[in-house]
Amino acid sequence: MQNQSSNQHTEISGIFNNAQNTTVTGGEFNVAGRDMNMYKTYYYLSSDEEKKLKEWLAAPDCSINYATALDKKVAGTGQWILEDATYLKWKKEVEQGSILWIQGKGK
Repeated sequence: MQNQSSNQHTEISGIFNNAQNTTVTGGEFNVAGRDMNMYKTYYYLSSDEEKKLKEWLAAPDCSINYATALDKKVAGTGQWILEDATYLKWKKEVEQGSILWIQGKGK
């Protein structure tokens, strides 16, 4: 395995034998003994198509769901957690990056 890596390094460095004033920082190099066919297909979008694609990929507006849920909330919902001894202890002693895991209930 070491020998194969060394051979690949030698082959790649041979690409730049006659290069002058050249710096290579990363990249992908393909070395072939003979013919090598590489194809890359690019598809350019019009600005309208790009806008539609970005809108389609964008996250939904969760503020609508939040507002709807807030209107349906029952008074006191979730209050128990704010009064729970484990939560209060964690909040008092909280360190940056700490996590409090609260087991949920399956229905």
